Amino acid sequence: MTLGKNTVNLREIFGLVFSFGLGFAFLYIAFRGISMKDFLASLSRVSIWWMLMYTAFSTFSHYLRAIRWKYLLSILKQDISVHHIFASIMIGYGFNNIIPRLGEVSRAVFLGRYEKISRVSILGTIVVERVLDIIMFGSAVIISGMIYAKNLDDTFVWLKFTLILGAIVIVASIIFLVLLVKQEKKIVRLVQKLFSRSSEKTSLKIKILLEKLISGFHCFQSASDTLLTIIFSVLIMINYGLNTYLGFYMLGMQNERSIDFGMAWVTMSISAIGVMIPTPGGLGSYHSITKSVLQKLYAFGETISISYAFLSHAITYVLNTLFAVAYIILFRKKFGDIDINLMLKPEQESE
Repeated sequence: MTLGKNTVNLREIFGLVFSFGLGFAFLYIAFRGISMKDFLASLSRVSIWWMLMYTAFSTFSHYLRAIRWKYLLSILKQDISVHHIFASIMIGYGFNNIIPRLGEVSRAVFLGRYEKISRVSILGTIVVERVLDIIMFGSAVIISGMIYAKNLDDTFVWLKFTLILGAIVIVASIIFLVLLVKQEKKIVRLVQKLFSRSSEKTSLKIKILLEKLISGFHCFQSASDTLLTIIFSVLIMINYGLNTYLGFYMLGMQNERSIDFGMAWVTMSISAIGVMIPTPGGLGSYHSITKSVLQKLYAFGETISISYAFLSHAITYVLNTLFAVAYIILFRKKFGDIDINLMLKPEQESE
């Protein structure tokens, strides 16, 4: 697959090295002091049945995301194929496993080619989706504080700051999106005027890109689509909690102490912060935070905690990568190679 000629530069190389370096630093922290013999012995006791159930629920969560995204995309095109949306999501996750945040761009590019709609407008819906995710996971952490008997801040001193920062980002993002939608014409004219001083051609390109991007922000014009988006957002979170709960049974953690859905919810919501850190596919950051949650909040042993973090992440990582590779192969057979940089060239976009 072509990613565009001359796209590799020192800044991108540095970003990639930093991302993987950060991931491996977190991995070192997570595995520090762990006996590899005990770790491998813990993994050898994995229940295949529960692992298959965990894998199935992981896949189902992606399908729920595809359905939710369909409602966000309805402003751009009706009756978009859920299968095409699912394929684009999985390809995006595959790219995120290598280069953090490239997945969002690749999702827009591949779905745009599948459905013949503006890639930039699709990217606008992805921005809205990400704001929704932050709201949902922030709410999940707040609910975790109600579920957990003690004060979570006493164990994770950074959690309160993270929530405050997340709230600021949410409010700022919502205000920004609303302003763009409500004042679209004024903002577009202002931006075009600023860029026209240097180049009329550049200002026209920026104008087209901005108009297409903002068109993706008009997601909530339909009351029914808005309601369904909220319902599926809740269902996604519940499914994440159930998936975490099933994961406990993979390693027989119920034999060490009693487990319940509340425990799974708290583990899921806090460990999700690790996935938001810019490491490839949550590498290392997810392991470190998940291990800490299981150890410090629920007194699981160090080995079983890192085993759960490693196995749950490995299943998701491999599953997403396999789906991505399979869909990319199918995509190439149908469309040939695609240049991700086309997204930045509005004159080549197919509407």
